[in-house]
Amino acid sequence: MNAQSKERGDALPGAVYSGRRATWVVVAVVFAFALAVNLAVAFKLGMTRPMASDALYFKQIAANLANGQGYRLSESFWPDSPTMSRSPGWPLLVAAALKCAPGADADVSMRWCAIGVNSVAAVVVALLAFRLFARPVVGLLSGAVYTVHPTALYETYNGLSEPLLILSVATGILLLLSERRWAVWVGFFLMGYAGLVRPNFLVWPIAAAVLAAAVAIRRRVDWRRLVLVGSVGLVLAFAPPLAWALRNRAICGHFPVLSTLRGQTFYGGNNPVVANDLVYWGYWVFPNAIPGETPMAELAKTKTEYEVDVYYYEQGKAYIAGHLAGMPRLCLGKLVRAYLPVPWKPSLGTLTVSAYRWLLYGLAVAGVVVLWRRTDLRYRVALGALLMTSLVTVLGFWGCARFAFGFEPFLIPLAVAAVGQRAKGMEHGA
Repeated sequence: MNAQSKERGDALPGAVYSGRRATWVVVAVVFAFALAVNLAVAFKLGMTRPMASDALYFKQIAANLANGQGYRLSESFWPDSPTMSRSPGWPLLVAAALKCAPGADADVSMRWCAIGVNSVAAVVVALLAFRLFARPVVGLLSGAVYTVHPTALYETYNGLSEPLLILSVATGILLLLSERRWAVWVGFFLMGYAGLVRPNFLVWPIAAAVLAAAVAIRRRVDWRRLVLVGSVGLVLAFAPPLAWALRNRAICGHFPVLSTLRGQTFYGGNNPVVANDLVYWGYWVFPNAIPGETPMAELAKTKTEYEVDVYYYEQGKAYIAGHLAGMPRLCLGKLVRAYLPVPWKPSLGTLTVSAYRWLLYGLAVAGVVVLWRRTDLRYRVALGALLMTSLVTVLGFWGCARFAFGFEPFLIPLAVAAVGQRAKGMEHGA
């Protein structure tokens, strides 16, 4: 291992990178396993089951796009106006899938699209682990562990956008670890594209820049090169969401607007119900459920989509300003809801999810203790920025496993490598 690799922690001491053949084995095996597992879940639960909740709205936007009717949400209070509520990353991909199969059932096409995305995401997580620790078995196991992540399977089956987020972020980080400059630039762009899948991910470039600067100060690196690379990287990362914000400005006349769900999400996670009712503590309720709040249907009669969003956002800010003393308790509830894998409604399914997450967190902590300083510094910065993004989202809005999922798959390489390191140590000690 050369000096540069030692500095970055590209691989564990003594690890042997097995080359292109091993890479293709990892790709083929993980993809086949992921596809089989996701299909098994889909056929078990019903491949033709109609989409619901957020997925229904994603599907409606995608169907309108595929039919040439524009980026519109049919079931909304403003069906005749272009919507700014859902970010375009996932609907655009689903629209492409619907366009490719015009006569097929839209729910089935969307589910197939989600299954394909999640299967490829498992492959990229595997390649990322292989890249970090240079052992094919770590890559294979990491891909398998991601594949059976209960949240990944749930989000995939239900047609939600998180698998695409994981695919975008994992691919972006993998490219950021490359020694090729073009790959690094594409990596930054993909990290920005993730902000078109989940708007909260716009925190990541800022968090990564802060952490990189902190590392640079400590290590006394060449600031000119860091500023150059960082500036170009930030421009590329903010390019996709900037384009979306400019589109929204043309619709509502305000900038920057990334999602008109911001207000109801913010107010829904900062109100007296989630602060004082233990059943909803740290969670989210639709603003209509907040005592004394005007129903959204009434607001929509006199306000535009943008104006309703601003109204809810201001309501949330007013609640926080008037209840500062109670915010620590509410924030604690958000953290518990997001990161403490407690089965709030005990059942076989929730207990399984809880056990998986506890095991992942425990092994990830072991991986940090044993392997952190030997892991690529760039990955450590990226992982730290992912954690900061998750924390900002949870504390600012509300706590749920869905927000934690944007961070958890990137613990898997450390968790799996820690097990391998432990097994290797026991073998040598025998």
